[in-house]
Amino acid sequence: MTSLKPVETSQVFHILKPLNSFKPEVDYSDELHIAANTYKGCPYKCTYCYIYGYIRSLYVENPSSKKLFRRRFKRDLEVLGKLNLSKHIVYISPSCEPLSSDLEKKYGNTLYALKSLREYGFINVVILTKNPSLLLKLDYLEALNRKNVQIEVSIPLLDSRFEGYAPSPYNRMDAVFDLIKEGFIVYLRVEPVIPSFGSIVGQSRNEFETLISEAKKAGVRRVISRCLLLPVGVCKTFPAFYKELKPYYKQYGYRSGTYYILDHRVRLKLIKPLYDACRSHGVELWIYSNTAFKHPTFIQADNIYLPSRDNIL
Repeated sequence: MTSLKPVETSQVFHILKPLNSFKPEVDYSDELHIAANTYKGCPYKCTYCYIYGYIRSLYVENPSSKKLFRRRFKRDLEVLGKLNLSKHIVYISPSCEPLSSDLEKKYGNTLYALKSLREYGFINVVILTKNPSLLLKLDYLEALNRKNVQIEVSIPLLDSRFEGYAPSPYNRMDAVFDLIKEGFIVYLRVEPVIPSFGSIVGQSRNEFETLISEAKKAGVRRVISRCLLLPVGVCKTFPAFYKELKPYYKQYGYRSGTYYILDHRVRLKLIKPLYDACRSHGVELWIYSNTAFKHPTFIQADNIYLPSRDNIL
């Protein structure tokens, strides 16, 4: 598989950067995936968000465009094209919300990125979002290739208790239905799975059951999930959330860099109700391994599909 060295990427790229250009402790795939964060920060301010582990507080309060985004994005595409990397997957966007209506109206970076990727022959695109309805607008539909674009919509909850500024879960699910009807591949990200401890109410078995039932009706065939990585940085933004969960994570997990991570068996126990719901509705469940999570951005999935209940008991 083609790979890029970290030194080369830091010297060459400004916007488009390899997701796995570091050496992890676990044996991830060598296939190169490329990240394109079209903005700095995210306007949704979800309580659980892992970007608090590394992003500046200024960008949490005031999300904005990256400096010289369009010029640098196109230059990066030209460099990647010369390196014959146009067939690799481009993720939009692991560390920000690429489809914020306000940011897109003001800057239009994501629409520009989608059009440019298609122009330069980068056809394999994965879009990560909490606002999928924006993709149903004509300009976005025309910029997307239905055969090669994968849309991953984040709906971890049935209400907005940890997502006060994001579109409602039911609006997102309606958009999932419409996008699948349009012919797109859409996966549901039920991430993170949050433990119930103290005053923090994580997802219940019934909540998972209803969520997966609605996803199945919408046409979703695959769910992607991972247990909450508790960012130390969240203590400044949402101190009550961090204070309540920190004792649980210290007792049943460990600290790795700027995050607390639960032990493997605890994570599997928390995910089991979601697995049961997926199994009962005939939906695949893919989970992430985060035992060696040290990089503050999306890591390629281990593709651990759980075909047997014995795997998570």
